[in-house]
Amino acid sequence: MSALVLLFTGLLGGCQATKAEAPPLQEPVSISVDTIQVKREDICQWVSCEAQAVPVTSEVVAEHSGVLGEILVKEGDEVKKGDLLARLSDEAVQEQLATQQARIETKQEENRLRNEIAECDLELLRLSGGRFEIEEAELRLRQQKETQELEMKRLREREAALQEQVVECDIRAQADGRVAYVAPLTPGSMLQEGSVFMVLASGTLQIRTEFLADGILTDYDSCCILYGGEEIPVEPLSYERSEYIAAVLRNGSFYRYYKLPEESEQAERLQAGDYAWLQVVQNRREQALVLPIACLYRDGNGYYVYRIEADSRVKVPVAVGIRNELMAEITEGLTEGDEVYVRN
Repeated sequence: MSALVLLFTGLLGGCQATKAEAPPLQEPVSISVDTIQVKREDICQWVSCEAQAVPVTSEVVAEHSGVLGEILVKEGDEVKKGDLLARLSDEAVQEQLATQQARIETKQEENRLRNEIAECDLELLRLSGGRFEIEEAELRLRQQKETQELEMKRLREREAALQEQVVECDIRAQADGRVAYVAPLTPGSMLQEGSVFMVLASGTLQIRTEFLADGILTDYDSCCILYGGEEIPVEPLSYERSEYIAAVLRNGSFYRYYKLPEESEQAERLQAGDYAWLQVVQNRREQALVLPIACLYRDGNGYYVYRIEADSRVKVPVAVGIRNELMAEITEGLTEGDEVYVRN
């Protein structure tokens, strides 16, 4: 029993011997405050997005509804302006045209016989009739011929319209290019007026980007693409509002297109499929009073900064002009050279 007491006493003594003491307190590390001076420099806003060089394309549209007779080209074919691309079946139109031409021939023969009979009657009246009867017969014959002329004019106008439809069954290329797309149609398919069934790609390039709102591309200081370390100016092209609405309704993609300069060595180096970066610069201000975005704070009353005065920070309300991702224009509250606190 005494041995156990001695052992327990020794263990307690060992624990007390290894107890660590708290380290001495050290002086607090000094906190450095980052500041910057308000200065004047140029500032602007910009919008940027990925861009790609693509061929200028033209859509081949069915100008009239009809049954597709044949497609004479395939994707990848080179075509020249005026080449025959496809043909609508003209059987129905040809039948109508033949019927109309037969109607004209029949009407001409009827008119000839009626006029011959009227002229014979008139000759008989001239031999035995009175003056009043003769004048009345002559008037009826003139009116009859005038009516016939009007009827024949309408019939021939209809014939001409049908002949035009026969010609319009031939669908031809409106410009030189390469067939980039052919709709999956077969002879006998019905084409609706205005439907696009083929796309031609020309050798001229344009720039394509995601859709950018009109507000961005109607009031800007510069619009260019960055390609190969160089800036190439481009011009936004207009688009049909109805096409945009239709794309939105069918949840499809709608792009914006831009015209490249016609005579530009930089643009000539572009190849179809090359990627670039579009940059639209707006609201450029020269030598404006600016400071980094990291200096700005905001509360319910607006923007404010902390100006350094006598080694202390003083809250100062400011009015902010244009802003971008890095800098902000200060229109009221600060002067050039003021030292302002910058958040980390």
